[in-house]
Amino acid sequence: MQSPDINRHRIVLIGGAGFLGQHLATALAQSGHPNVLSISRRGEASSNTGVTHMRGNFANKKEMQAILNEGDIVVHLACSSTPATSELNRSKDMEDNFDGTARLLEACIDKKIHKFIFISSGGAVYGNHGRGMLSEETICKPVGAHGAMKLAIEQLLMNVGVRTGLFYTIVRPGNVYGRIPERSRDQGAVEVFLDKLLKGETIVIWGDGSTARDYVYIDDVADFLLRVITWGKNATVYNVGSGVASTLNEVLEEIKHVSGKSPQVHYQPSRVFDVPHVVLNITRAHEELGWEPRYSLRDGITLLYERIIMQHV
Repeated sequence: MQSPDINRHRIVLIGGAGFLGQHLATALAQSGHPNVLSISRRGEASSNTGVTHMRGNFANKKEMQAILNEGDIVVHLACSSTPATSELNRSKDMEDNFDGTARLLEACIDKKIHKFIFISSGGAVYGNHGRGMLSEETICKPVGAHGAMKLAIEQLLMNVGVRTGLFYTIVRPGNVYGRIPERSRDQGAVEVFLDKLLKGETIVIWGDGSTARDYVYIDDVADFLLRVITWGKNATVYNVGSGVASTLNEVLEEIKHVSGKSPQVHYQPSRVFDVPHVVLNITRAHEELGWEPRYSLRDGITLLYERIIMQHV
């Protein structure tokens, strides 16, 4: 287990301008960490004080060698695709993410970083295992291109760890929600449903609404990552979720309860790459890191709904 005296290490967030990256940067700044570097292709800054922002492409080995320092802790959050977009161009998805991560790892090894944390996908790597809970020991058999790509990176990282001694941790989040909806990128059932509801638009659901996922609020995931950065064990995989499976129809009911509005819904035929049921066993996260989620699905939807409403006041 790593020393809790983590402040002497710079934290480098690859993809720090993304949804999860921005929340983790905020959590690190609020925890008083003195040295956080956020790297993204756009390099834009947020309101986080104490966080340095830099433009950079994680897939460019020379760029990363110039940026990284010995002793850094690297959190790899960047991903150019979603489960839906991965299906559109699988070869590009692997080229951008798998090949890019391979080059990033080469730079990390050359610079002798302290720790490498990879954000995988608990919702995509396991595949279809019926209605049982998915532990970190469950055999991964992804049915979609996105899960296959994430799992391939996990295997690459494990191999690099064995060959070079690189300290690494793999994090498999459930369906993380809490982003402010953007029309330019429909992502996340909770966000898309709320966005459509508030705009008076029809919500489209693939299948009959019985598809179940493990929804986990963004602040809970950021809190978990703080613990992984500080105390996470080497060569360990962690699930991070709510430990509860919620169907799309149940998400709609929670949104209806929170907003007091009835959404318009249109059901379409299901998609072959959508796994029917995903719920994560989060026992390891609790036992090893003392973590458990603070927000129920209703709590998280309420917080997000209030944020969206305040943004439009």
